[in-house]
Amino acid sequence: MPNEDLSKLHFQKKISTYCDVRIAPVAPDWVVENIRPYLLGLITFKKTPALASNRYDWRQIAHDCGIDEALTTTLKKQLRPALDAIMRWMKAPPAEDEAPKGRRLQAAPKSGAMGQFTPSPTNQHHEVEEVESSPSPGRPGHKPRPVSDKPVPLFDANEDPSSFADAL
Repeated sequence: MPNEDLSKLHFQKKISTYCDVRIAPVAPDWVVENIRPYLLGLITFKKTPALASNRYDWRQIAHDCGIDEALTTTLKKQLRPALDAIMRWMKAPPAEDEAPKGRRLQAAPKSGAMGQFTPSPTNQHHEVEEVESSPSPGRPGHKPRPVSDKPVPLFDANEDPSSFADAL
């Protein structure tokens, strides 16, 4: 059996399990039994779900599943990740979110900070010594401290307790 068939069967099992775990709690049994073959059919025939203007066409999806009046907002929220996963599996671009574009908040860049990043010089870090092997250039964070063969103790212990309880 080719790898593509194994991948398809494995993904169909995942989608079927997803229906049991995520869709069954929010929908009646007959709705789950209509949605499952629809999702598995999309995988079997390598079809994308119904789209309208790069968004899921929920009316057409509900009609294809035979659940026209049972498609609720909660069911849409649970069905969307399965549809997105199918789109990713077929390597198709995912559908856009239904939220209006104007309502999304985007972080505004600080003035003068567009595309500029300057790491702090290493001489500002007093405790960290220079490491022989430097980490990859794009890695964030401090450089690791060097490993010492003979570390200096933090305190002097001159006497050894006689029992375990005394040591504690």
